[in-house]
Parts: sequence; C-alpha cells; structure tokens
Amino acid sequence: MPQPTKSAAGKEYEYIVVDEYSRTVYTRPLRLKPNAPEAFKVFKSAAENESRRRMREITMDNARELSMGGMRQTGE
Repeated sequence: MPQPTKSAAGKEYEYIVVDEYSRTVYTRPLRLKPNAPEAFKVFKSAAENESRRRMREITMDNARELSMGGMRQTGE
C-alpha cells in the first residue's frame, strides 16, 4: 500500500526486511512496487557480504510483486 505522502525524492512505497534471528529491521524507500525484487537483491548481497555467509531461507508475505518471477531467480 502506498504511503499517504510521497517523499521529497518522489518515493511512495517502503520495502521492509526483518532479520528473524537478530530482529533487525532494514528499510528502503521505493518509487514503484515492481522495484521490490531489485531492492531485495541489493539487501541480500549486502547482508551476505557483511556476514560472509549465504542466506539459506527466505520467508515472504506472499506479496505478488515479490513472488512473480523476479524473486524466484534470486535464491540460486
């Protein structure tokens, strides 16, 4: 659901990732919903580089923009 007011940069959506182990919340403003898979790729790369470990499991809330192709290819 879009935010009621756009940011100064014109971003209308917020991409949120919760690390279930550490309970850390990561957010990234998005202009459009279809940008969500790219935001996840950036997050995944940064998290794996920082921890020096690969992600083993990803749980999603079944958001259509995340489960329709772009995300399926990131779990390789």
